[in-house]
Amino acid sequence: MSKTIYAAHRGYSSTAPENSIPAFEAAVKRGFGAVECDVWEAKRDGRGPELMVMHDENLSRMCGLNVRITKLTRSELSEYPITRGKNIARYGGAVPIPCFEEYLDVLKTGGAIPVIEVKSREPEDEHNAIPEETAEHLTRLLYQKLPDRPAVLQSFNLHSLYRLLPHIKENTELLYLVKKPGLLKTEKLLQYKKAGITGISAKYTILSSGLMARIHKCGHKLAVWTVDSGILARKLASADHAEYVISNKIYE
Repeated sequence: MSKTIYAAHRGYSSTAPENSIPAFEAAVKRGFGAVECDVWEAKRDGRGPELMVMHDENLSRMCGLNVRITKLTRSELSEYPITRGKNIARYGGAVPIPCFEEYLDVLKTGGAIPVIEVKSREPEDEHNAIPEETAEHLTRLLYQKLPDRPAVLQSFNLHSLYRLLPHIKENTELLYLVKKPGLLKTEKLLQYKKAGITGISAKYTILSSGLMARIHKCGHKLAVWTVDSGILARKLASADHAEYVISNKIYE
């Protein structure tokens, strides 16, 4: 029996607006083994870090507002709901942008693993990595809300993962998000492993059987995104090529 876990991409985003509470609730109800979200740190208002859930930094695609999520406080963001996305009319035409705590609260209702992408403007720039204080805040919230639950933290920014590393528990995976095959050479994979990274989260288009074997040989777990082909999803699962398949659908 396959041990591959299906992760709902930005929630069950083929049935509800991505990265919204309805999408997360639908993913839990549908029985996904994991639920993925994206988090940004909003502008601070003097009360410490505030983490908000949204894929794009700019709100134009989902909210119709040409402004960065990082330039608004949590209070200000409450005035600009999500107005676009799958079946938005079913939810009255608008749903609030969730905060990180609300995402975690939804997951408390089931056993799904949280898969949290930590966003940054310049993925390879250390200066844009998650601040130390924010890394501690994120993990504290995670473990307060979902104690002893396995978890996955992933990012395109290695420096963000390194800043999260001192704060994570043993059952939390750190996955390096990759869409360039040059980042998956053997020497680099071994460097990531030595530094404490536990896995690779790769775009499906860059992967081959040989590359997946190399990733596992270097001691890494593997997540593959975004897989919306049933044939590919089942292949990844049946051959145990991937520990996680991130998808807008679930394949049984």
